[in-house]
Amino acid sequence: MPNDLAARALSADEATTRADYFDANLTQPIPNGVLAGGQTNHFVLAGAHPAQIDPEAKLSYKDELVGGFEWEAVPNTTLGAASALAPRAYPW
Repeated sequence: MPNDLAARALSADEATTRADYFDANLTQPIPNGVLAGGQTNHFVLAGAHPAQIDPEAKLSYKDELVGGFEWEAVPNTTLGAASALAPRAYPW
């Protein structure tokens, strides 16, 4: 799992995904349970709890070899290639 995904998934970093208001100045929030705009859930949080990770989870790769190159053909333009060789740690 990439570090940025791990940091988000494994932490309880709250973010608001939805907050509905009656007015354009955002001073009168619509309480949950009130039917407005075809919705009754008007305040939704994301990431309120850390993700649950299976304790039996295994790494998909034990070893990985990565290589690549980039070449600046003309100013502000690059041409590159990369490859990764990663044998499966668990072949099933």
